[in-house]
Amino acid sequence: MTNNFVIEYEEIKEIDFRQASIYLDACFILSYLDSDDIRGDKVAEIFSKWEQDGVKCIAISNMVVTEVIHNLFKNHIRNVLTIANSVIKNPTYPLSHKDLYEIGNIETAKRLHSLVPKKRIEKLVQTGELIYPIEQLMKDFKLQFPQHRDYLKHYYKNSVQIYSTFEEQIGFRIITPYSDETTQHHALNHFKYFQLGPADAIHLALTTQHEINYFATLDSDFVHTYYTEESIGIVRILKVA
Repeated sequence: MTNNFVIEYEEIKEIDFRQASIYLDACFILSYLDSDDIRGDKVAEIFSKWEQDGVKCIAISNMVVTEVIHNLFKNHIRNVLTIANSVIKNPTYPLSHKDLYEIGNIETAKRLHSLVPKKRIEKLVQTGELIYPIEQLMKDFKLQFPQHRDYLKHYYKNSVQIYSTFEEQIGFRIITPYSDETTQHHALNHFKYFQLGPADAIHLALTTQHEINYFATLDSDFVHTYYTEESIGIVRILKVA
């Protein structure tokens, strides 16, 4: 155990989570949804254990939902740009059923591709990383191709659907912890004393305020020795990776 407040992955497997409440952060969910993320196997294993143990509920805040869907959307657009690049370079490029589902409308994909500098596209193809703001790309598309804006709905709807399917598949009772002045008070203290970013401070504050038993994360920022019973009460950090 890193300390009395942080529980390592191997120890997680030994805990009885019967009737426990667990707050999930965004990276925990995203790793489960990303088939290329090797940490997703650990998350899936933990989900199975929680189901067997009979957890009371899973807490997912509106902030986490927003962050997850935003990242799913960005990943979707990166995939669309990559596929469009292949088609533009080779008009006879064989599109799979998955490719066709990803791009939705091929002309829309090509228009998006046309708005990104060539060097950024080349970098994306080489590394899988797009160093270009997706939000700006969407704004530019809506300004330059307003008559084709409806075709973007596919990408937005797909990202929401992936998240909705996730909630259905995990099969737990899900609660949405609310935030108020108390949340802000806790978050400011966590920001000051735990050296967390503002968003992370709010996640931990919600967990503390609602007396949720565990905070499940893959983010190393939550792993440190500053926690006390006075500051986070019953909450324990599940360090999955």
